[in-house]
Amino acid sequence: MLQEDQFLGGGHLLKKVFQYTSIILMCLLMGWGCSSEIDDPDNAPGTIKVSKDKAIEIAKQVYQVDIVTTAEIRDFSDQEWEKAPKEAKGDTPVYHIIGGKKGSANVTVYVSTQNENHHFVIREEEVK
Repeated sequence: MLQEDQFLGGGHLLKKVFQYTSIILMCLLMGWGCSSEIDDPDNAPGTIKVSKDKAIEIAKQVYQVDIVTTAEIRDFSDQEWEKAPKEAKGDTPVYHIIGGKKGSANVTVYVSTQNENHHFVIREEEVK
């Protein structure tokens, strides 16, 4: 009888060790799965890589916009999508939209939020 009690007690101890080990292992694995040292929040999908100031600078330097009247981030409207060059449609639909004046003409400059080399201009008359 004594041996049977010792066996049951030993089994109970093994069961507890197994339970605690399983809990610790699950916690460790959950921690490893949720975070990584190589994750870079600056390269996360959807992160804006081109600043508003850089987009305005491109509008002024490349397209000679004299006066900036509006600056916003958004995706293309249907009319803008139709007028956008083919290259602009591949990278991202989200652009800095810089409205302004070039001389007496109203112009809108589009600068990709992901790549400062992707930019183009549409005269306001072309969109209407």
